[in-house]
Amino acid sequence: MKKIYLSVLTLLAGAAIANAQNTTITLAVDMSAAMLGEAGGACAVVPFNPTTDVVEAMGGDFNGWSAPENVPCNDPFTPDPSVDLSPISPGSLIYSRTYSIAAIANPADMPFKFRINHSWDNDELRGVNDGNRHIAIPTVGGTYTVACVFDVDGSVVVASITENTNNFSISMAPNPVVGSAKFKLSLVKNADVKISICDVTGKEVKTIAQNDVNAGTFTYIWNGDNNNGATLNNGSYFYSLFIDGVKVKTEKIFLVN
Repeated sequence: MKKIYLSVLTLLAGAAIANAQNTTITLAVDMSAAMLGEAGGACAVVPFNPTTDVVEAMGGDFNGWSAPENVPCNDPFTPDPSVDLSPISPGSLIYSRTYSIAAIANPADMPFKFRINHSWDNDELRGVNDGNRHIAIPTVGGTYTVACVFDVDGSVVVASITENTNNFSISMAPNPVVGSAKFKLSLVKNADVKISICDVTGKEVKTIAQNDVNAGTFTYIWNGDNNNGATLNNGSYFYSLFIDGVKVKTEKIFLVN
């Protein structure tokens, strides 16, 4: 089956731009039952291995059905943090990535799918209908989370979409962290806030903030240390934001001292 690759420019040239305001979509996919090689052929059918494998999303509105790397299933691939989804927390098999989309070709029908290890030989939904998932965006310019299960047998094709009425925003820079990093948190309403750092095992090593915070914008500085004031080893960590006791965001960070 041939794949047709369309650039974003081609999509926009063939249809009117559907919106002028960015739509934020977080794709989350459960990889716990995912299998490589389900497309058939000479590819080995083996379970997804979070230690060695990666997953990415493909779709016209997300990346024009194009990617920096396309390899056969049995060939080496290069993990790419600029396109690959990340575990929502250390050790999790739920992977996510957030996309800010300036123009949606057809908000009533956004096709996409997931594939493993940058290979169309390891994509999902092969032979199921048109081989893609389809979601409808209720309001252009909104913020949504789309929850999926990587599908290997056509039994879980539908993706659920929920609107996020986030009352916060948070950013951190620089990443990689060299010396220190600045967290900028904005709240629309008062909330109990916690910002913490975990290592790759999920162990919390630093609490950056934990207190009741009024609506407004706040800055927190982290010097790459743990709760005892000792400098942490270089490597990968995760920061998490909790609002009123609920984890609302996790991102991977790199410490380089």
